[in-house]
Amino acid sequence: MRARGWVLGFLGLLLAGAAIAGALLQKLSLPAWLTAATGAIAVLVVAILTDPIKEVIKGSVISGSSRAKLLRLHALGVNRRGRLPKVGSYFEPVKLGVHPSLEVPCGSDDSSQLDDVPVYVPRGYDEELEEALQCGGLVILEGRSAAGKTRSAYEAASRLFPDRKLLIPANAKSLEVLADAHVELKGTVIWLDNIEYYLLHGLNARILEALCPAKKRAVVAIGTLRIEERRILDSQDREVLRSVAETLARARIIRVRRDLDDAEKRRASELSSSDPRIREALARADEFGFAEYLSAGPKILRKWESGMAGDEEVGAAIVSAAIDIRRAGFRRPAPASLLQQACVFYLRRDISLESDGMTSAIEWAAMPVQGASGCLVPHEGGYEPFDYLVDHTQREGVAAIPDGVWNVVLEGAWDDELRAIGDAAFLLKRDDIAIRAYRSILAEDPQNARVLERLGLALMSPALIREGEPLEPRSLTESDKKRGAMAMLTFREAAKTGDIKAMKNWGYLASLSNNTATEAFSWLLRCAELGNSQAEKWLDEMMKDDAKATHVVNGFHPSSVDNDSESMYYLAVAQSILGNLEEARDLLIRASELQNARALSFLGHLAMQDGEADKAMELWLEAADLGSPSAMLALSNRFSTLGDAAESERWLNLSLDANYPLASFKAGSILLSQGDLEGAKEHLAKAAEAGHHEAMRLLSFTMLALQLPDGGPWMRAAADQGYPPAMRDLGVMLMAVDRLTEAEGYLLKAADAGEVDAMYQLGVLLSHFFPTRRDDAVEWYRRAATLGHEEAQTALHDL
Repeated sequence: MRARGWVLGFLGLLLAGAAIAGALLQKLSLPAWLTAATGAIAVLVVAILTDPIKEVIKGSVISGSSRAKLLRLHALGVNRRGRLPKVGSYFEPVKLGVHPSLEVPCGSDDSSQLDDVPVYVPRGYDEELEEALQCGGLVILEGRSAAGKTRSAYEAASRLFPDRKLLIPANAKSLEVLADAHVELKGTVIWLDNIEYYLLHGLNARILEALCPAKKRAVVAIGTLRIEERRILDSQDREVLRSVAETLARARIIRVRRDLDDAEKRRASELSSSDPRIREALARADEFGFAEYLSAGPKILRKWESGMAGDEEVGAAIVSAAIDIRRAGFRRPAPASLLQQACVFYLRRDISLESDGMTSAIEWAAMPVQGASGCLVPHEGGYEPFDYLVDHTQREGVAAIPDGVWNVVLEGAWDDELRAIGDAAFLLKRDDIAIRAYRSILAEDPQNARVLERLGLALMSPALIREGEPLEPRSLTESDKKRGAMAMLTFREAAKTGDIKAMKNWGYLASLSNNTATEAFSWLLRCAELGNSQAEKWLDEMMKDDAKATHVVNGFHPSSVDNDSESMYYLAVAQSILGNLEEARDLLIRASELQNARALSFLGHLAMQDGEADKAMELWLEAADLGSPSAMLALSNRFSTLGDAAESERWLNLSLDANYPLASFKAGSILLSQGDLEGAKEHLAKAAEAGHHEAMRLLSFTMLALQLPDGGPWMRAAADQGYPPAMRDLGVMLMAVDRLTEAEGYLLKAADAGEVDAMYQLGVLLSHFFPTRRDDAVEWYRRAATLGHEEAQTALHDL
């Protein structure tokens, strides 16, 4: 019979499971060293943040003439002397991104006296918005397209800061250039309409802090973010998601509703006598959003749909092309030539394109609808689709982007746009396009670890992408295996940079073949020792396969590992998994005699399991002297058990200094148990980044408690990788926001994995939301009650 105690006794002993995390949260107290460490960190942060001041003293800040030159290059509206305009000088809100309003038909009363936009109807969140702006930092208005976000931001800035300078970045990289040059922006409003554009092109917490320090009233950044674009941000890879989350964590988010509440409707009604547009929008308020109707969003959508139906097929095809070009990750205005090349893929074959016809079609698409925007919005260098149409397309779901459009986009993209296009293709499951984009980047930057990893993932066919299900290599086609081999080579290159995810993926792909099982074992074990829960699971699954287990053992056979302590160590772990404990112990002793730190640490765990605590301490001390962070953490745990807080602190600090993810998990758990959410977040994030499932789960709760925007994705990541507690918790979260089908799916998976509380939550879901499924609810309550769940027992009795 195979013994798998090593998972709990070796990898799991170092806080790998939820039970140990729960024990920490309940039993551990915050030692004095953490308070001291907090003070030390604060001193360090102050030192870091004062570096720019030191540079000023040294005269390294740019001169006035250089500042003026930079601003002329990287800000809009700057005069010849390099001076920024004032907020109050931008009398036309349309210049700042406010959608122009529909016009009143000619001949209507006062139609000639109306401005481009109606008088502003005060919104219920205006007071909250003003308070946030007066505190400085980043403030973001989030809502649907044409909900009134930009108009509210414009009105608030005009009321509060008419005399402040206004900085509108010239392009996506302008903010980074200005931050790196230490350009002084005191007394400035930074305007970031459609902030997702900047976030996807490098705006991060460092740049934001340099230009717009948090809680510094002298500078404020105002951004707008559409809900559909927020969903795209939330679906980015973990590196981008973390950068976006760190940036948004510094922001005050103001939610902008599509519809007016009763108080807002009353205010609009009072103003409607002076502006028939407000009167008309109020009359249609039950059908459309107020600002949505004023910006002519529904009428612009109707124009596009009518064009597709035959009114103007070429013009409508151009609009469709512009929308899909944006969906494909092409973020700058699309040149007319690009639109012309792409629009043919939306036209019937019997329609021919001529230059004159193309010009008139673009004019049709860009022509304002009743004085508002057109389906296309002209910009310097090209055209952008009206964002209301983009959001409608993303929300409603449409056919896939045609292959020909992808080709046009790739050929027309600049080098620095290829990553966004590759990521968009990857998210839309167009791996072939993503591969082309990533390979083009690697041709110029072959050591780009992030792109290497993404290329490897794109090379993995859907049959190879893992979300916790058992290995099924026999189901793979020859094409799958070929792509898997290519992906493995790519991950190998990325793994050389030390990327844990790349190491894990390389190990997984290698585990699909008996011939590479030995290599897979070594890499998956490395990831598992660093706290990667998925790698640990895959490693255990692989060793359940007799053929692969045999290949692993033969690959590390004693005859080939003489004087090779690393191979001895790997063979020892393999033998331990297979239940050959004495052979494993002998190999560990031989490896330890060759000063192998990992072998010494493992021997220490075995000694502790045998009840030889003093011997375990000696082995861990020797391993720690050789630099083993796992031994340092084991010593910290042991000294904590013995009540020696000082030594526990010292060894935990040493393990943290070695960037050991499991030490970060322990530190984060301790801080979380004491209510230090910010400190817990910092440490848990490091363990979560390494792939520790319980760290992901706790980090999600911590971020939600801090009201940070990216708690959900961490829970979903752990759930999608098959972690039962996360599947349960995500199911409960989804149930709370009425996403009942998704909730049931995750709860079922958790219940099937033996999660008792998930069984109870299924009973709650079915009994409260699906009255016709009462029998199913009773069955789930019964299962949970049988396993001792007290609330399920009560619910079953009540039913």
